[in-house]
Amino acid sequence: MAYGPFVLLICLGGPLLLRTARDGKGASEDIRAPHRAAMALGACGLLTALFCELAYVRDLFAPTPLARMNTVFKLYSFAWLLLALASARWIESLLGPARRTLDFRRWAGRAVVALVLGAALVYPVCGTAAWLRGRAIESERHEGAARAALLPGADAEALFRARFPGDAAAAAFVARSAAEGESLVEETGEPYTWSSRISTFSGVPSVLGWGNHEAIWRGGWDEIQRRTADIAFVYTHPGTEEGCDRLRRFGASWIVAGGLERQQYGPSVDDLAGLARPVFASAGTEVYSVDDVCARATR
Repeated sequence: MAYGPFVLLICLGGPLLLRTARDGKGASEDIRAPHRAAMALGACGLLTALFCELAYVRDLFAPTPLARMNTVFKLYSFAWLLLALASARWIESLLGPARRTLDFRRWAGRAVVALVLGAALVYPVCGTAAWLRGRAIESERHEGAARAALLPGADAEALFRARFPGDAAAAAFVARSAAEGESLVEETGEPYTWSSRISTFSGVPSVLGWGNHEAIWRGGWDEIQRRTADIAFVYTHPGTEEGCDRLRRFGASWIVAGGLERQQYGPSVDDLAGLARPVFASAGTEVYSVDDVCARATR
């Protein structure tokens, strides 16, 4: 569905485009230059797509059937864009100038354009319908503002505010309060969940986000596992000298204590309240300053 229109355009319109190019050999530079630009863009797009058949970036998917997929995802996006830019000029050539009478080549060119446009509409129509069906199914699991955030589209920030009002307020506080270069500590967990939500919605980096994504791009799990253990220790032994040493090693300035932290690390998260007053609190989510929590670090 994504590349079919380009295949149709090249296979069906190619002969007509070549004929047009031959007829225009004696044309001025102003006419030939756009054709050369379109050919260059198309060639670059094709080479970008073909590159994935020869090489790929080795990551943690290398031993699996998904070995090439991250490379394919990235390069095919560029290939699609380059082919789309080239196609604009090719379609213009197939349509030709407006005339009262059309020769066979013009009729054929316009028929090719109609087929290409019809093929290009398959994905927007079918993809949008499937996406809307998925949103409708997902919205049935929620009520009120959370449901409204899912229909007719998917407003992630509205859904975040509806489902986790305390976390959303904390993210807004961190966003306006954190200085450049500061980072925070929060729950780290599975991908495609609300894990690392404060960092996501505040723009302030966390010590660790979605571990598997970090492992893929960094080529291994060693550092991810160390940081996962460090974060767990900070929450299960709050205010201890060792926990504070780990916080300082990462340069963290903020500690988040919300529902996800309590669910992941247990009741010890509430011990933070006995060590310092939160700098922000809303709907069961608190944000603490590392300096305040570690002011009286104990062994």
